[in-house]
Amino acid sequence: MSDTSLERRVDFYEFKAIQQDITDMKSLMSRMVEAMGRITIIEERQHASATAVSDALRRIEDVTNRQHQHDVENAVNAAIAARVANLEISVREFHVEGERNKARFETIVWMVRGLWALVAAGGALWAAKLITVVGA
Repeated sequence: MSDTSLERRVDFYEFKAIQQDITDMKSLMSRMVEAMGRITIIEERQHASATAVSDALRRIEDVTNRQHQHDVENAVNAAIAARVANLEISVREFHVEGERNKARFETIVWMVRGLWALVAAGGALWAAKLITVVGA
């Protein structure tokens, strides 16, 4: 056989070298498949971790929003309570002022009645004096 033909003779050592190369390639391919499987597992775990972190951040944001809303409600309630307290004080002061005005009015009424009584007594004395002067 000649070297120019399509078929070439491979000697025993070349055959063993090729066989060893193929065995090494099979081994390396097996290791690559194993590595790709591990990479896939790692990617799945990273995705699960990212999803968990995203959910945790969303929940933290929800809690923060609820806390902010609660703080706002507390501030509004405190402002309302302060306003109600001020209004209660104002109503008490208004009530006290009304009682004072009522007492002043009653005092004025008694003073006017007293003046009318004095006028009536003075008129009665004047009339009695007039009767004694006219009758004498």
